[in-house]
Amino acid sequence: FANASSVKSWTVTLADQGVTRKTFAGNSSYMPAVLTWDGKDSSGEIAPEGTYVATLTVKYGKKYTQGTAKSTPFILDTTRPTGKISFSPPLFSPANPSDVMTIKIDGVSDLARIESWTMYIFDPGWNLFRTYSGKWPNNTVLWDGKDMNGEVVVSAEDYPVTVKFRDEFGNMGTIQSLLPIDIIVIKDGNGYRIENSRIYFKDFTANYEDVPAELAKQNIMRLNRLAETFKKYPDHKIKIVGH
Repeated sequence: FANASSVKSWTVTLADQGVTRKTFAGNSSYMPAVLTWDGKDSSGEIAPEGTYVATLTVKYGKKYTQGTAKSTPFILDTTRPTGKISFSPPLFSPANPSDVMTIKIDGVSDLARIESWTMYIFDPGWNLFRTYSGKWPNNTVLWDGKDMNGEVVVSAEDYPVTVKFRDEFGNMGTIQSLLPIDIIVIKDGNGYRIENSRIYFKDFTANYEDVPAELAKQNIMRLNRLAETFKKYPDHKIKIVGH
């Protein structure tokens, strides 16, 4: 306020595309150097997202001409960032030390720039298995299938993955997916062993089709993968052990 002692009243309006969403006002007894806005409009609701301009109007009565000043445009963004997680290969089988899965994070934020992310990989019992973090635009993880102690994933299990985003304005978003582990062939003496092919059966039967649709879909996918693996060993006899 250039002539503080002569101020009669003042207002600060926050407008988006010419529509005033919030107004601050005062007189010579209340002349703050800083105003803090919580992103809500005059009715207390979250204001629409968009590009805003703050306009200060100062009235001096008859003594001086009314003064105005405008801020540079700024963005109001209250939407959490979203996205998706993709895996390559779609089924991961870390049979060799050199085998890795590429986990890609695709983040979406309409107004703000995504700033950082943290990835949490859990084991099938939802115990923390591995974590990664990074700064955007780095959005790819190369995972060797091991936990933080070097233990390898269990064959034919699904590992839940959670990614948390943070955009430049502090909005937090979360996406989740399941990371599918393929069957793992293990050398065992003169032969090979495949543990836990994870096929779901109807209770007390050998029927793997008359189960909930999602489980039936997983059964077919895993059996097809098992068949493709067995084709690599045409001279071997196959023994199936289960309970």
